[in-house]
Amino acid sequence: MRLTDVNTSTKIMGISVLTLALTAGAVLFYLLPFFSDLLMEDRLNRSSNLVEVAWSLLGDYAEDVRMGRLSEDEAKRRAMVRLGGLRFGQDNYFWINDFDGVMLMHPLLPQLKGKSLLNDQDEQGKYYMREMLEAARTSGEGYVEYIWPKPGSLELAPKISYVKVFQPWNWLVGCGIYVDDVQREVAAMRNTVIIFGLIAMAGLLALAYFMAGMITGPIVQATDAAGQLAEGALPEVHSERRDESGRLLAAMSSMARAQREMAEKAEAISRGDLSVEVVPRSEQDVLGQALARMIESLRAQMGEISDGVGVLAASAAEIASLVNQLAANAAQTSVSVEETVTTVEELRQTSHMAASKADEVSNSARRNAEIAVSGQSATRDAVLGMLDIRAKMDSISQSAHELIDNTRTAQDIIDTVNDLADQSNLLAVNAAIEAARVEHGAEGFAVVAAEMRSLAEESKQGAARVRKLLAQMRVSSERTTQAMESGLDAVSQGVQQATAAGTAIQSLAENISANAQAATQIAMVGRQQREGVDQVLEAVQSIRDANTQNSQAADSLRQEAANLEILGRRLKDMVARYTVRKA
Repeated sequence: MRLTDVNTSTKIMGISVLTLALTAGAVLFYLLPFFSDLLMEDRLNRSSNLVEVAWSLLGDYAEDVRMGRLSEDEAKRRAMVRLGGLRFGQDNYFWINDFDGVMLMHPLLPQLKGKSLLNDQDEQGKYYMREMLEAARTSGEGYVEYIWPKPGSLELAPKISYVKVFQPWNWLVGCGIYVDDVQREVAAMRNTVIIFGLIAMAGLLALAYFMAGMITGPIVQATDAAGQLAEGALPEVHSERRDESGRLLAAMSSMARAQREMAEKAEAISRGDLSVEVVPRSEQDVLGQALARMIESLRAQMGEISDGVGVLAASAAEIASLVNQLAANAAQTSVSVEETVTTVEELRQTSHMAASKADEVSNSARRNAEIAVSGQSATRDAVLGMLDIRAKMDSISQSAHELIDNTRTAQDIIDTVNDLADQSNLLAVNAAIEAARVEHGAEGFAVVAAEMRSLAEESKQGAARVRKLLAQMRVSSERTTQAMESGLDAVSQGVQQATAAGTAIQSLAENISANAQAATQIAMVGRQQREGVDQVLEAVQSIRDANTQNSQAADSLRQEAANLEILGRRLKDMVARYTVRKA
């Protein structure tokens, strides 16, 4: 079988299957291994970059030591705490050991701190710590592959670590990746590629089958139509070739000679020349007859379209003018509504403030009324208390007058005692004289006379002191009496003033009570006004929303009117390109 004998759909499907097979082989055997190596290299580079970051962090702490901001021990401690808290990837970490193989910091295995790993071997017998130190001594950094437990489990897995020397402190800083993690990523990528590859292959095969049908179907139809058009009666024409292209070439070769004239006239029509005449070659010339009818129909339609385009242009211009006017009115209305909203909002705030102040005035008036009632009661009690004080002061004044009278009586008694003392003194002198006359037996009498004289002197002195005290008491009593009388006058005036104040406070309480009732009514009216203003504000906001919708609708109408005007001009230009035969 020759290749030219195979139909086009089979050729398309064969080419598609071969292309997909070659693509799948390239992906599985070249791209996937290449991306696997590339991913491993990327993970290793990432480990080295992370160690460089840790190395820079240690450099900052070493600089603090050099500048004297930290001691070396404190800087090392902070650096180990800082690196021990860093994580990258899933559970990867940093560790630090010295050049003796002693582990200084391991965030996940703290039991290794201070332990020498120089003689430790992994499951394959490799002295991994020695290789790390060897790489560090040789080039200052390097990669080491060994077996190490995975974080959080006892599972051993191949690991590749990158280590670098930090010379100021003779530390070896490292971090690594687990090979099986990379392999899992590669496997996931491979599975994803396979799944999507199979889906893509199935889709491409389906698309190829569909495209083959789309390509061959029109070819068959075009070939049959071309053969029919070549004879003018659309007969069926067969070709010696068995594929669709051969039949199409044979049909098109026969059709080209018969349809050249029709093509020239069709070209003239395509340029807008409707004045051409098409004469069918025969009654069976379906295309010629159809083309002649098409020209006549186009002439009639172009006349109608020309008239319609004129009407459409005028209508579009009028609509555009009306829409612009509507948009302007809507914009002006929007501005007015916004101003109204602002004014009503200010009125609402003022109403709310007035209602609040009215409530405060009402409450204050109520409190003032209560205070006035209390003041009236306190004034009444003050008047009663002052009346009681005046009665007691009257009693005290009477007692003071009695004290003055008693003081005068006591003064008289003192005068009598003083007289008795003078007489006793005189009697004592006489007795002493008589005792001097008697020579014998008069010593006792003289002693008695002396004692009497001494007693008389003491009585006189005591009487003088008592007289002085009584005089002072009398002066004090007189002053007290005068103060009492002045106090009685002041109390009387206070009673009168308190009575007048009570009358005034009672009148004030009545006025305050009336004001409180008025303030309560004002507050009630203010609340009703506030509710009314809120309702007005809601209504104005609804109007604003409706006006916004109208503005948006006007903008849409203006755009549509502009589009309609543009369409009218385009139609007018299109009509102008056609040349119609004049009657």
